[in-house]
Amino acid sequence: MDDIPIYPFTLEELERFPNAGDDIFFRRAIEMIDIGFNAGMDKITLFKIIEEESELFLNLPATSWVGTLKDSITYFESTEEYEECAYAKIVLERITQ
Repeated sequence: MDDIPIYPFTLEELERFPNAGDDIFFRRAIEMIDIGFNAGMDKITLFKIIEEESELFLNLPATSWVGTLKDSITYFESTEEYEECAYAKIVLERITQ
């Protein structure tokens, strides 16, 4: 699991600023949902969170993939990042066929 990126925010920062990590979360989620779906996985691991002496893993079950992709499309439309939005739409179409 060494290839899982470390999430750049602490749990405390996420509690104080819940939307601070949206961009990095959605970018990673789209890519990993694409990989996870193609590999037949039922969950994906997005990030490792280092909290004091503990390592926590941010996992996303397959049951959350469609909603996460829809949320990412909304997010990237609002930030006018249409290439990332298009990628999310392609992945969403692929996993819902």
